[in-house]
Amino acid sequence: MDSSYIFKGPIDNLKLKGVSFAELLYDSLRKKEQSNILLVDENTDEGICRGDLLQNSIKLAVILQQMGICENDRVGIISANTWKFVVPTLSAIFIGATVTPINPAATKDDLRHYLTLSKPKILFVSSDVLEKVRELKNDLSFLKHIIVLDAEDVENDELVFNELFNRDVNYKTFQIHKDNSAEALILYSSGTTGFPKGVVLSQENVLNAMEYCSDPDYLNINEDSIILGILPLFHVFGLLLMYAYLWLGKRIIFSRKFKPDTFLKSIEKYEISYLVTVPPLLLFLAKSPLVDNYDIRSIKHIFCGAAPLGKEVENIASQRFKIPICQLYGMSECAAITITSPKYYKSGSVGKVVPGHEAKIIDPESGNILPPTVSGEICFKGPTVMKGYIDNEKATKETIDKDGYLHTGDIGYFDEEGYLFILDRIKDLIKYKGFQVPPALLEDILQKHPDVKDAAVVGKPDERSGELPTAFIVRHPNAEINEQEIINYIAERVSTEKQLHGGVLFTNEIPRTNSGKILKKELKKALL
Repeated sequence: MDSSYIFKGPIDNLKLKGVSFAELLYDSLRKKEQSNILLVDENTDEGICRGDLLQNSIKLAVILQQMGICENDRVGIISANTWKFVVPTLSAIFIGATVTPINPAATKDDLRHYLTLSKPKILFVSSDVLEKVRELKNDLSFLKHIIVLDAEDVENDELVFNELFNRDVNYKTFQIHKDNSAEALILYSSGTTGFPKGVVLSQENVLNAMEYCSDPDYLNINEDSIILGILPLFHVFGLLLMYAYLWLGKRIIFSRKFKPDTFLKSIEKYEISYLVTVPPLLLFLAKSPLVDNYDIRSIKHIFCGAAPLGKEVENIASQRFKIPICQLYGMSECAAITITSPKYYKSGSVGKVVPGHEAKIIDPESGNILPPTVSGEICFKGPTVMKGYIDNEKATKETIDKDGYLHTGDIGYFDEEGYLFILDRIKDLIKYKGFQVPPALLEDILQKHPDVKDAAVVGKPDERSGELPTAFIVRHPNAEINEQEIINYIAERVSTEKQLHGGVLFTNEIPRTNSGKILKKELKKALL
């Protein structure tokens, strides 16, 4: 293996050595100004100050221990973004238990799958998913307690979150957890190309991810940052950033669901300065005329991650806001972020490798390492790489090779200066007459068209050609663009093999995961 083709981040001079992830959060909440309002719910303006957040989290940690929760036991939570989501996650981390957050929009069958994977002893749920959990609980012998976050009307064997704090507890039994080898999180792979797997991250994995959040060369979350917490907390991107904000003492305005006017109003009202987005949200900011109705000049930093972002959308947004749009790259399996770009910014790139990590690009077929500018599978190695997939040794070995590199399943390349460019998922590449066509490239071009609100491209099965690039288009209201105009628009901009040989289908919505990834398998069903 040619080591000159390995791209390494700076030497990892960890400032956080000698402290556990639990201690990091505990000490930060304890040492900073206790009366500052730290977390606010956008919908209600209800907030909680740092002192109350710490006190509630310590008390709940003791209560969890009284209920039989020990180190490495699992604590599940199914809820939209709210400060009540944060308290159980802190309490569990404080005592060395494992937090497993789950999408509240999951179907009953998906919930059964997630819960059976992680086997939580206690489950915190919001009232809107309570009925689905009740229908499942008789099949979940490992589940001992259900705690309802936002309702008083519960069944006999359920507990009310607010009422827990009326209990008397002995705080002398509380000791902050100090072992970084313990499990911190069980998250779930997105399942865009297969059934989701449980990703196990240790406290050490998460602690290392925290390290570069305050570094001005990377995320640069600074003292005056006010954050809009719109990314879902059950997803690695939103959850890890939330922990970083807590550590650094930044105020978070929690948003439960994206609604265009509410989103823009919150930015204006709370003077949001630091905005982390996913591609569909950035596309809205780049192209929606609603943006001009609000004063959002408070925004000083915009980041985008969780799914590929095309250069065209990045440029449109950057021109509109007069600031660089910094891309981030990572995945659940490596604690959210392994590439960042604020200092190391280059348009279209997701940046450079973070400290303590290294990366290589390999040929997916031969496994040979590839030189700069040649595209292949992106592989990472470093202290944030997961412990493995829960109860799935086979999948773990298929994903982490004998040299410790995590095979991401993403296609991209490094340029000569070490900037990484993402092209697409290996499994999403369209095979047209032997050519590999990256859908993300075509989606980026389509999204630049003024009449296109959103777009996705998949391969349509074809006996002669293998697959035909086919576009799904969401038109802007009142737009009259037709199929042939879309086909011609692409034909003018790409080589023959990348053109829309499968045609165009107009739709009302592109199906996506909560993190913004297009659900290609759902679109392919429409082509069968």
